[in-house]
Amino acid sequence: ERFLQLAPELTMVCTSRAPLKLPTEHRVAIGPMATDDAVALFRARAPRVVHDVELATVRAIVTALDGMPLAIELVAAKAGTALPPPVGVFPRYVEPKVD
Repeated sequence: ERFLQLAPELTMVCTSRAPLKLPTEHRVAIGPMATDDAVALFRARAPRVVHDVELATVRAIVTALDGMPLAIELVAAKAGTALPPPVGVFPRYVEPKVD
């Protein structure tokens, strides 16, 4: 609120799991994406080096991220630039089933 007092014309875009409870706040709820759309977003945002990753792996990643667009954007941007997370960092990650 202090920012708004100092700069009343200030416009900010914030992401949060909970409302900030500001008097001029406008909330836009963004729910999870369908899996196919989430996979397409991940592939569009990931560096080219990641485009050879198997579809089942990308599906598992976007599922672990609950299909949330911001989470997918952030993880995709880092894909291929960091080592895989150590065991336990992605506790809900489930190995894709092989049919």
